[in-house]
Amino acid sequence: SERRREGVSFLRGLFGPPNVDRMRDRGDVEGLIEALSYEKDPEVRKAAAAALGRIGDVRAVEPLVAALQDEDDWVGGQAALALGSTGGPRAVSPLIAALREGQRLTRSAAADALGSIGDARAVGPLIDALGDSPADMYAAKALGEIGDARAVGPLISALEDGDRTLRAAGADALGRLGDARAVDALKRLLEDEHQAVRRA
Repeated sequence: SERRREGVSFLRGLFGPPNVDRMRDRGDVEGLIEALSYEKDPEVRKAAAAALGRIGDVRAVEPLVAALQDEDDWVGGQAALALGSTGGPRAVSPLIAALREGQRLTRSAAADALGSIGDARAVGPLIDALGDSPADMYAAKALGEIGDARAVGPLISALEDGDRTLRAAGADALGRLGDARAVDALKRLLEDEHQAVRRA
């Protein structure tokens, strides 16, 4: 009940921060959801988001969506990753919004989460994110995981990027997609100056 939650919040305020590890071990989803809004310490909120992602209870989806907008970028990023394992189709639209408008870590984690979910609605926004340096490597990886042929051309273009991590991620994604249009571009990368890119 609401009165019980208020009482628990009051007691936790008296005795220090919530013990996220204990709540995770007990599967205390309601307690972890409450810890997700613990204002005094972003580390508690981040740990609560991670724990909710491991538990995978759908009751956490809406609170995790709200946490995407946390003022602490680490919390938002962890909430995005948790939604990748918990949120399913319900999380796609909020994650797309976070990919476009979130802070740096949150955008990267949102791209990663969208790849985990694998919903084709994310393909266009992920292609757009190939030009967004905080998220581009994760966007390339996600496009490879989703496996939509619309990504082939943009990923080939990404192979020309000056950032070797994006070139490597783009090459790996194209390998997953298995489209013959990428063969010539990938062959050129065999001469790349960076070993990680050549390997990819």
